[in-house]
Amino acid sequence: MATSRAAGPSTPFSDALDAWSDHVEGGVNYVAKATGFVHFTVGFDGGRGSRVVAPQHCIIAFPIRGQKSKHHSALFTLRVVREEDIPRDPNVQGPVANHLRYKPPVDRRAIPGADEYVEFELLSRAHEKPSQQPLRIAMGAARANDDSGHKEFVRIDLGQCITFIATDIIDDPITGQRLVQNRWWMCIETLRLLCTVNRIDCTALDKPGTPLEWVICLVDMRAPVNKKEQPQEPPEKNINELMEFIDGRDQRKAIAKENGHRISDAPQLRQPRGRKKKEL
Repeated sequence: MATSRAAGPSTPFSDALDAWSDHVEGGVNYVAKATGFVHFTVGFDGGRGSRVVAPQHCIIAFPIRGQKSKHHSALFTLRVVREEDIPRDPNVQGPVANHLRYKPPVDRRAIPGADEYVEFELLSRAHEKPSQQPLRIAMGAARANDDSGHKEFVRIDLGQCITFIATDIIDDPITGQRLVQNRWWMCIETLRLLCTVNRIDCTALDKPGTPLEWVICLVDMRAPVNKKEQPQEPPEKNINELMEFIDGRDQRKAIAKENGHRISDAPQLRQPRGRKKKEL
């Protein structure tokens, strides 16, 4: 399982750390490549009586096309929010993943984490956005492999949960620059469902203890950018359809319908005869 690097003062990403340090309290020292893994945990804080996510901030390095040694950076922030804090309608499929949206509000209120979400926010400078790769998000809960003893994560293509990313243009209150704000939200109960399906213990979502570890990749090279990249299987045709296409049966049906004839009475469409070859 790949891990992201913690950046120090002498790393090539020092400029990125400095650029975003004013946007977070206490600074940020966690840097991950866009094609790499970002590790985070979701747990329950007994003192606060609420769920928490850590780390809250991470720098994402996007390579500049044609310049392998240079990167543009973005600030990746994770936080737990209530349903009323989401600016998009959580009951409409889009940037909000909530498999409980079809349940009546009365039933949802009885479920522990139905009104809590993990918010994912990616901030980037507007003039650098065109050079970044499109987001191709994959995520999964980490677990120990019983055979190898190593940690692994169950990869989930979020295209099945998140149909689009909410994008807004905002003004940076610190620098005055325009920023592109990308956000999406995942319901705690949806995270619990993903764990249950993959036989991962999710007790940590409700009780203090070792938090549940997750991994997210923002540019998963194995995920298609859009449906056009997915291989299209040729449509299947049965032998009757092929024969109707060859002998013009569909055209005869249309003529029969117009003239009120049965198909057997419809005028037959003849293929134009080619000119006979002159014999030498």
